[in-house]
Amino acid sequence: MRPGGGRGWLSLAGLAAIVLVLVHFDVFRSVYEMLVFVVLPYCPVDDAEHKFLATDLNGDNNELGASYSTVNTWFPAKPVEGVNFQTLCPVSEDIDLLIFIISSTKNRSIERREKSRGTWLRKENIPQGVKYFFVLAWSEVSSENDIVKAEVFLHKDILVLDFLDTYQNLTLKTMSALKWIAINCQRTENILKTDDDVYVNTPKILAHLKRPDSPASAAIVGKCNHFLKVIRDPNHRYFVPRSEYGLRYYPPYCIGGGYVVSMNTLQSVVRMSFHVPLISMEDVFVAVCANCVGIGVKSLTGFVVSFEVVSQEGRRLDEYFMVHDVP
Repeated sequence: MRPGGGRGWLSLAGLAAIVLVLVHFDVFRSVYEMLVFVVLPYCPVDDAEHKFLATDLNGDNNELGASYSTVNTWFPAKPVEGVNFQTLCPVSEDIDLLIFIISSTKNRSIERREKSRGTWLRKENIPQGVKYFFVLAWSEVSSENDIVKAEVFLHKDILVLDFLDTYQNLTLKTMSALKWIAINCQRTENILKTDDDVYVNTPKILAHLKRPDSPASAAIVGKCNHFLKVIRDPNHRYFVPRSEYGLRYYPPYCIGGGYVVSMNTLQSVVRMSFHVPLISMEDVFVAVCANCVGIGVKSLTGFVVSFEVVSQEGRRLDEYFMVHDVP
């Protein structure tokens, strides 16, 4: 053997062993995260139970006397002259299902709202006990705000929140709407969150919620992702930096295109949300807040199906709960 040759082989073997250990550690860490999500719901908040119990729906400390600081502030509605937002949730009326639809000030969203009002939101398609409204915030473009104000006054089915409407503020928009509902719509049994490009089969959803075996009373129900890997590519639309969320995988969550929660679940999520570090993926943030108070997610077949899939399967829209991107 050439002098020193053995040390060369040993060096290569050592390097290979290190690589093998690192690969196994990477696999182990991924498996560990998944097991933790199954056995122990993910919650990044220390002393979560006490913070939850000591926080009211405005994010203030309640009569329990504990004093905890909050990390998030959710915004109120922005008054529009001649419009009373409380009519969206009449205080004297019991609501079986309240649908709030995330929308924007852009032209494409205006068109989508008009399309929804002419299809699944037509009066004859809305069962008794169901209410809906769209949720917007303000635009940087004053002419867009003028159009929104006119639409709010005309239809009186829009809640306008007092901050700038951007994609980066989606968690802010959803949570501010949830807080508004938790405080102003307390005679509501169930809440459906959806987007303005989704067709909602309201009678089918309401019928399911009235079944005695419906899971919506104890979980967030919708089309749910399990063990989805976090995207770290800064150029990707769904990029999330490690400084915002440190784990490799998201906990189980229902996608934001459509999910149902009970009023009790919604109020619990809102109270916890003041203490959970903000995540730009709003549907993940809602799930993490729910995890912190012991509420899980439940997948339901037929929620947020793409229209392409519906066409390929040769079935009718009314066979699904919700369909995305209907032409």
